Amino acid sequence: MDGNEVGRTLARITRALSGAPVVGAAAQSLIAGLTGEIQVIPARSRRAIERFAGWPATLYEGDPNYVQPIVSQLADKLTVGKDPFWNGAERELFIAYRHARPVGTIAAIKERARLDTKKDGVGHFGWFECVDDVEVARALFDAARAWLRERGCKGIEGPYNPSASEEHGILIEGFDTRPALMEGHHKPYYAKLVEQSGLEGLHEAYAWMVKPPPGERDLSKIFPDKLTRGAARARANKSVSLRSMRMDQWDDEVRLAHELYNRAMSTVDQFVPLEFAQFRGICESFRPIVDPDLVRLVEVDSKCAGFALVLPDANEALQLARGRLDPLSLFRMWRKSKKLTRACFKILVIDPAYRSRGLESLLIEDTAKTMLEKGYTEADLSLTGEENVKINFILAGLGFTIYRKYKMYRGAL
Repeated sequence: MDGNEVGRTLARITRALSGAPVVGAAAQSLIAGLTGEIQVIPARSRRAIERFAGWPATLYEGDPNYVQPIVSQLADKLTVGKDPFWNGAERELFIAYRHARPVGTIAAIKERARLDTKKDGVGHFGWFECVDDVEVARALFDAARAWLRERGCKGIEGPYNPSASEEHGILIEGFDTRPALMEGHHKPYYAKLVEQSGLEGLHEAYAWMVKPPPGERDLSKIFPDKLTRGAARARANKSVSLRSMRMDQWDDEVRLAHELYNRAMSTVDQFVPLEFAQFRGICESFRPIVDPDLVRLVEVDSKCAGFALVLPDANEALQLARGRLDPLSLFRMWRKSKKLTRACFKILVIDPAYRSRGLESLLIEDTAKTMLEKGYTEADLSLTGEENVKINFILAGLGFTIYRKYKMYRGAL
């Protein structure tokens, strides 16, 4: 009897044992290891969650544009009870194994606020990572679909990590560029795997980049006349004033920003309002890198009418940590953080009651001036949905160019 026949014989024996309550799980694992079958297993222990968070780094080894998240921090974000998002959502994390080694991951997510708002019964998937094998991808999506179906969902959409307000989409263009904060980076074959798993493209989102000419500080030569005129008009209004974020009043400033964000975004079709705990959790995640000079609020008659959030692109330094927070990694990050070249323009919102007054132009011009003064040589703005025709038209007119494209997908269960 050769080795292959021994393996098949043992597999038959373990299949017979797999129904036993005590040895069932072990038998199933042994079957997968002996036959090379794909096995999709929920990641529930802390060790398994850290494996879920850390395994993708092996997939991207050698990719100069991959930014590995800090494994312990991502594991915390994925853990129910540690990230406030899960107070209003359910999830299951799945790892696909073959020959006892991870070959893919996916999260199935049921977000109650999203379902209550859109009322379409669609659940989410997130953190999809996979080797270039459609059978593995299909096994992962089958597991996610089954989990969502058991909880009454009617469709699946994503990826959202974990929501549309954070990292989302599959990268379809820009593989030779480094992602900015809150942007994903993926293998070129991911879109193919998702489509071959039965999902269809839903809509695209864009990451924009602008690089002023070297040494140029004159904003009138960087931005079009329309923007500089609008900013000048707003600046001339004595009731309008600008200020930086007050870090010593962090909690109050975050609450103010949350209320303004939900109010401003309420005009966007099917916008899902963020609960304060979730919004605060997102803010806390980037608190260590906040430069208050780059968080600008515009006030009209001493009432906050809008704000712009610009963050140093810490991904440039995070790459050097390689997923760890040991002393050497921390030193490398600290040293690199002193010489960052890119800033990320993440949010600009204006209260609907104060629009069409040039306040948007004023915030853009003001933050751009500060970025140039601090030595940044490029600015990222991300992500804008393709359905937001107005803002995309404005960004193109400002001299921004699309350097990364993402696509969201939807499918039936």
